[in-house]
Amino acid sequence: MKTNKQIIAVTGASGFVGSYLCKQLRSKSYLTIGLVRSQKINLDDIVVGDISFKSNWEDELSGVDTLVHCASRVHVQAKCSADTFEKYFLQNVVATYYLAKNSLQLGVKRFIYISSIKARNIEWNISDEEIKRIILSIDSGDFNNLFELNSEALNLSKLKNNEYYDYTKRLSEKFIIYIAKYSKNFDVVIVRPPLIYGEGVGGNFLRLIKLIKTIKILPFGLVKNRRSMISLDNFVDFLIHCINFQNLSNQIFEISDIEALSTPDLIRRLSISLGVKVILIPVPIWILIFLSKLAGSSYAISRLIDSLEVDNSKALNLTGWTPKYSVDDGLRAAALSSKSL
Repeated sequence: MKTNKQIIAVTGASGFVGSYLCKQLRSKSYLTIGLVRSQKINLDDIVVGDISFKSNWEDELSGVDTLVHCASRVHVQAKCSADTFEKYFLQNVVATYYLAKNSLQLGVKRFIYISSIKARNIEWNISDEEIKRIILSIDSGDFNNLFELNSEALNLSKLKNNEYYDYTKRLSEKFIIYIAKYSKNFDVVIVRPPLIYGEGVGGNFLRLIKLIKTIKILPFGLVKNRRSMISLDNFVDFLIHCINFQNLSNQIFEISDIEALSTPDLIRRLSISLGVKVILIPVPIWILIFLSKLAGSSYAISRLIDSLEVDNSKALNLTGWTPKYSVDDGLRAAALSSKSL
């Protein structure tokens, strides 16, 4: 079998996206190094432990052509503790900074960062000088005073608990763009996906699957939203396209499937893939919001009633990529992998 000469490293290689990306890369004969936290799932994987404070990546990244950074601290709906923001900052910002810095120093040509569509909602003015000052604090290891000394630059006074994930994703984008701006021969590609679904999906999407399979009567008949998503197959296909496409210096792409679905449409089409009959009853939206507040699940219900649409025209026009898989292809993959649950 002919081997692709590019060497690709993938962080979070045991996760939902990272593991599937590694699988597809290896099937296409790329030399692929999976970077995992604790347990190898492939002989070529390297255990790196907690990457929050890992500042030296020489052993793992030497000789690598492209790094795809999938690992992150994801959004959790649990009540935030006092040190929650620090954990997000360390895993999503500091770890990403160290990876980008090491990639540049070790000759990695392209750094592909998996951000989030929600990063686009977080914006504030932070100058290059302020970013440089924060980076100096990180490099010195002075984390005790970092937040206090840079509170205004980081806009911490206006930050809400449920924005920690979105905010740290946006901040890490700014850090790696800053590094790329003052560097040569180092391409940064930032990809902002919405909800990713498909084989092995978890989180809220898996909870929705379980609801459809068990309750079968759901109160979303009056919801008239539109939400963009992207199937795992389409998302990984786009990442591989970004690995190969030549002229992608310092770009941010928002990416999705061609179709955006309402929640009722999603439930109906998912129920077909699951082989179950579902009934949608017409409950007024204000009642859903009221009950979700009583149950402490406002965030979860907002993802079922609010709209979130992605304009992926830049990705399509600039790179020539087009989604190969339909929404129903992705729904069938998600449904099939949930059969044993």
